[in-house]
Amino acid sequence: MRRQFDYGVKNSEGCSQKRKSDEDCPVKSKKVQNEDKENSICAKIEDLRRRIVYQHYALEYSNVRIANNMNIDASIVSRVLSV
Repeated sequence: MRRQFDYGVKNSEGCSQKRKSDEDCPVKSKKVQNEDKENSICAKIEDLRRRIVYQHYALEYSNVRIANNMNIDASIVSRVLSV
């Protein structure tokens, strides 16, 4: 038995509408399914991009700290660590 949820949406008569259970909902069309997949893939790509940018800045910060501790230029540390 599926649960039904009340989201507080009012119809034209002012009565709250109940969410249909999964059995009552029509099957999504192929176009909608493909759009959902594309949105999911785009969201994953965007998340990975954000993680890469974060890691890049974390690495740069680390290189600057190493350089400051050794009293040398940060670009030298970056070049040495990238080899």
